[in-house]
Amino acid sequence: MLTTGLVIDFFREYGLDILNIPQNREQDFENVRLYYTGIQTKPGSLYLMTAKEYIKLGRSISDGVYEKMSGRDEPAGAYEKMSGRDAPAGAFCVVTDGDGPAVWDERCFAVSTSRPAAEVFALLQERFEALARWDQTLSELLLRDASLQELLECSAPVLKAPCFLQDVNFNLLAACGQVRKEENAFFYETLRSGRAPSGLFTQLLSMSQPEPPYTSPKAISSKVKNLSDQRVLIADCCVHGVSALHFCLYYGKERREGLPDLIVHLMQRMETGPSVRCLSGKSTDLHDELFAKLLEDNQAPDFDEICSTLGLFRFQHFMAICMDFKGPCIDPASRLTRLRALYPRFWFFHYHKRLYAVLGSNPQTKETDTQAKISLLKQLQLLGASYGSSLDQFSVKALSAACHQAFIAQKMDGEHGASYADVLVRHMVCDFFERYAFDDYCPENFLRLLEDDRTEGTDNLTLLGAYLSNNCNATQVGRILHMHRNNVLYRIGRIRGKYGIDLTEEKSRLMLWILTEKALEDREQGIKSD
Repeated sequence: MLTTGLVIDFFREYGLDILNIPQNREQDFENVRLYYTGIQTKPGSLYLMTAKEYIKLGRSISDGVYEKMSGRDEPAGAYEKMSGRDAPAGAFCVVTDGDGPAVWDERCFAVSTSRPAAEVFALLQERFEALARWDQTLSELLLRDASLQELLECSAPVLKAPCFLQDVNFNLLAACGQVRKEENAFFYETLRSGRAPSGLFTQLLSMSQPEPPYTSPKAISSKVKNLSDQRVLIADCCVHGVSALHFCLYYGKERREGLPDLIVHLMQRMETGPSVRCLSGKSTDLHDELFAKLLEDNQAPDFDEICSTLGLFRFQHFMAICMDFKGPCIDPASRLTRLRALYPRFWFFHYHKRLYAVLGSNPQTKETDTQAKISLLKQLQLLGASYGSSLDQFSVKALSAACHQAFIAQKMDGEHGASYADVLVRHMVCDFFERYAFDDYCPENFLRLLEDDRTEGTDNLTLLGAYLSNNCNATQVGRILHMHRNNVLYRIGRIRGKYGIDLTEEKSRLMLWILTEKALEDREQGIKSD
């Protein structure tokens, strides 16, 4: 990988005077080549040439005339840009000893130096190969589940500055390089406390989140802020619109155009690579084992010790989410690590071959916790997962009940992303009728309604269920079933008259609601089995 910014950094590092920079600053170069007469140029390549070769190339494709070059008078007039259908492909870097045309091509680098063009090419090729080796090393590390620390240590020689990664709560995840406290109090304080002063992130975090899905790789790390007083480069790594990691890098007084490009590439590789090892440094298996102990025995002697190890005692209440990822996808360990990187406020773990997330909350953080829950649920929708969530306000001792509620919600209506509150009545009804026969507890007039639906092809059950589920609001039922309000009332009146169903008393409506929920559940299961 080689970008315009990295090429500019290379010129400055070797003391080359920059005479011209291409107008397109977003170019990426696949390789570096030395230009010679007759070469077939290709898009995506950067060709180094002498000034004489550049002028010769211009003459071969244009009838334009040129200013003085190398002490010789060319025909009067201004240089004509190399453009049009005959213009060569690729970008060019002209190496000259100081003289050159008055106007340079918009796709062209131009530098002045006493070094021969061949020497500049050799040095730039060496830089290109170093970046390629770095990218190859990143691939090897990601393929073997590297840690964030290993990724940063591998990147340190390329970035050439102390850097670290933090999650959205400013927890320090990995760091490399050291600087004196006087040089950068921000970096020193973060290393000392494991937490960054949030004031420095105010401007970054206040920026609006981009909308998913992304199509450009650079969108993954599109937010880059240079806090000039601290000389810190901060990149906000977003994955599908969700802020996942902050990359912070101290780069002192040196101006480097290519740093954002390097950080974008590193963030992209981390997001799209096969896997990154658990951010906390603990193995996924250990995390799963600890939560399994909590869920299976809340009276165990080491219960408090496990809660303390996991950091659960910091919160008063908990809720759970059960997830199911269908179809081909990355391996479960990698998926779990990604979710932990995206949502550090949650605990993620596997239990009985299902993936769970637990969120702790306190009264003072209720709004933030709610936003975190909504963000995760949106991400699960984007990933095509089915999920169910428990009710809130569970104590740490009742985590097992919260996870069971989440599992029931996912099992009963996970395709639509259900909360246990949505399936509570259905769960109670199904549980009741698993023990007792439906017909024994069902009034005769309701059984006749079900029989008529089966034999006469009517669908009074759906209408009655929608009517009772929406508090007998005919207008709302009409919107749901695409019927006129008056038609809803007319059909409900006919049902009441034909089957003698009483909808005036609250207890009667509640009983009918429970029966319709069970009947609808049975009908749906019958359709699926057919």
